This record gives sequence, structure tokens and C-alpha cells, in this order.
Amino acid sequence: EIPLRYNQRLIRNLNVHELILTIIRGRYTYSRNQGGNYGNLQKSYIAVIHLSYTFLIRFVRQNPANQSLLFDHLDLFIADIESVNISAILIKEILRDNYYLCTHKSIQKHITSISRKIDASLKTDASKSLMLEILIELIQCQDTIIEENKSLILNSLYHQSSSDTLQLLSSGPKLT
Repeated sequence: EIPLRYNQRLIRNLNVHELILTIIRGRYTYSRNQGGNYGNLQKSYIAVIHLSYTFLIRFVRQNPANQSLLFDHLDLFIADIESVNISAILIKEILRDNYYLCTHKSIQKHITSISRKIDASLKTDASKSLMLEILIELIQCQDTIIEENKSLILNSLYHQSSSDTLQLLSSGPKLT
């Protein structure tokens, strides 16, 4: 069997990931044409989006070069968390064990976006646990606690979250 890294490099060199990103972005165009309602997406198109995310997850898994390539598109994936739960898994894989990306200068913006989504979805969405896992990945990378991210996340959640979010976090796993 051909090693995963070889396949990942081949896919990167052929820019297949760019095609997949175009498919994911195309969903927004389709949605705008349908009046902004994601519910109108055809089942087959939803299946294509799901497969696209699955492909990208495998593309970035344990590959820092590919993680860095997709890091620039975190805003797109964060925007998709509410309608495509698998996007949260992709975000987690992009950040997994990549200290450089977890401490990148733009990470504060992403922490704020994810915190807002957690608060907005707390009462209605099952993806909140996936979003919390992303935040945990940002705090603890390669068995190292990133204190700056920990402070950013806690401050962001405290300042913009409801008491329900804070209760959920205080009863969860301890990161010390």
C-alpha cells in the first residue's frame, strides 16, 4: 500500500485541495440563489460536501505542510460548523499537534469566532462538543498547555457567552 504521506504530497502537488475548496465555497453561491436557506440543498449535494470535508480531513491528518495550507481557510470552515458538523473535525485536524498554527498571530480571531458559535449554538446544536474540542486543541498542543490561548479562550467565552456556556465549561474536563 502506498504511504499516506506520499498520497498527501501528490494531492497537494496536483492542487486537488483547491478544487475541493471550490466545491465547499460553491455551497454559499447555491445557498444565496436559494434565498440563503441551506435546507434547500439537495441530498446529493450535501453528500458531496460531506465527502469533500472527509477528503480534506485525510489530506491534513498528521501533515504539518497540508495543515498550514488549509489554515488560511479556517474562516470558511468555521462558518460551516453550524450546518456541516464535520467541518469542526477538519478544524481540529488542521490544528492537531501543530504548535506553530496553535500560536499563529491570527488565532485570536478564530478563537473569538468559535466562541461566538459555541454560545449561539448551545441550546440548539449538537456540534458544540466538537467546537469545545477545537478550543481544547488550541489550549493543549503536543502535551503542552498554551497559556496565551487558554487566557484568550476563557476571556472570549466569559465576555460574550451566556451563563449556560460558562456552566458547561466549568463542569467539563480540567485543563491545568
